[in-house]
Amino acid sequence: MKTTRLNRIRVALRGLGLGVAIGALALTSALAQVPSTSPPYNTDIGAVVTNALRTAGTFNSASQNNLDKLGAVCVLNVTTESGSPSVTFAIQNFDAASSTWQTIVVSGSLTTTLGVTPTTIFARVGAQTSSFATGISAGQGVPLGRIWRVQQVVAGSNTPAITGTIGCNLVK
Repeated sequence: MKTTRLNRIRVALRGLGLGVAIGALALTSALAQVPSTSPPYNTDIGAVVTNALRTAGTFNSASQNNLDKLGAVCVLNVTTESGSPSVTFAIQNFDAASSTWQTIVVSGSLTTTLGVTPTTIFARVGAQTSSFATGISAGQGVPLGRIWRVQQVVAGSNTPAITGTIGCNLVK
């Protein structure tokens, strides 16, 4: 059935000229299959860090597996804070040869936007790494490793604490 319809479109295109041909090309692209929701598309992995009155200190997420993605985008969303917190968060790759974690991108020190604006960092090979849009703190044009994690450091004064999440998406 699709072949017959495409043949009719081709015959019509020969007789109608370029303007109609361009419009018909849009019609033929609508006949393409709809992509599935499985890889190789971007994958939302949800919250990798959940903060419930997280106080001063360093917290590492669980190790994350990356089977086929080129990068990750992670967003810190602070819903409440107390004291005078200062937060940084980073994406780290695991180096199996030395059994160490290597920071590939780290946010700036976040103080005034906590509880107001979600802050994003990303690492993706070939990505633009300057002139960021509002809300993007830092980015690196490097690949995401096979095993990676997010590290968060809460500091500050007056018994700092934050509540919120760091959620990540793996990107192709």
